Amino acid sequence: MFQIRGKTLRQFEHQLSDDAKMIFAESLAKGTRAQYGSAFNLFQVYCNGRGVDAFNIPVALGVEYLTTLYKGGKSYSNINTARSAISQYANITDGDGVKDFGKHPLVTGFMKGVFKLRPALPRYQSTWDVGAVLDNLSKIDNDTATFKQLSLKCATLLALTSGQRVQTLAALSVDKIHHKTDGIVLTVDTLLKTSRPGFHSSVELCRFVENDSICPVKCIMTYTERTSAIRECNQLFISVQKPHGPVSSQTISRWICSVLHEAGVPNCFKAHSVRSAATSKAVARTDINIILRAAGWSSRRTFDKFYNKPLHSAEAFSTAVLS
Repeated sequence: MFQIRGKTLRQFEHQLSDDAKMIFAESLAKGTRAQYGSAFNLFQVYCNGRGVDAFNIPVALGVEYLTTLYKGGKSYSNINTARSAISQYANITDGDGVKDFGKHPLVTGFMKGVFKLRPALPRYQSTWDVGAVLDNLSKIDNDTATFKQLSLKCATLLALTSGQRVQTLAALSVDKIHHKTDGIVLTVDTLLKTSRPGFHSSVELCRFVENDSICPVKCIMTYTERTSAIRECNQLFISVQKPHGPVSSQTISRWICSVLHEAGVPNCFKAHSVRSAATSKAVARTDINIILRAAGWSSRRTFDKFYNKPLHSAEAFSTAVLS
């Protein structure tokens, strides 16, 4: 059960019960454990070929392993994952007081070199025009749209007006919708990537009376009414095909991508780009703290570093010159 474990857990494993070990192991997300476990298994193979215990290594051996990954064409992200996995599971035997492999000066200097030689650039340097997508969505009448059209419209509107990840949209339930005078609140009672102690995920939406056709509250209410007779689960978004079961976050991503591309957004932009497009537009019109609360970010640094992008337009500079 604990074949791959953190060095802290291994240090105290003889003093802990199996139940305590199991709870401690949950401190890492399931996806992170799988990612680190896979990376460390490859490192173990490398160490076994050299007759070295992978859990107790000299710093230089770890750096040489990272070098083989670099020479093998791995990206900065892949090499950094390997670095993190080794830090998580291995002790260094010659750290000169530094116990964490990833924080040793030799390792931090090596990773800076990898970044300069093979920089990890953000997937998107710019974002797209939210207005073009909203214009297309406004042409879809909630009452006369097909079930598929309504599903795609509802998912995209919710993604745009909430600033949430697709994972959050897939976790929403019809029995967790709370009505307010000016809108609705959808609470989330499952763990998400942004979940942390003291922070409870929820999506709060206000009615957009200026234009009913793109009001997210009205669209969600129409969607829940339309699906009430056919749904067999509490998950908000259900399949457009019988038996109309719950859909995965991947399905919702495909729905959103379909809407984006229909509106002329370049194919290079995927569903997650909605988060950047929506928050980048909102920052010019509302307080940054409102955006941080809505998106579930604890600091502005995350928004500035990963999501605040200029509008994607090849003609922006030339038009500005000629205008």
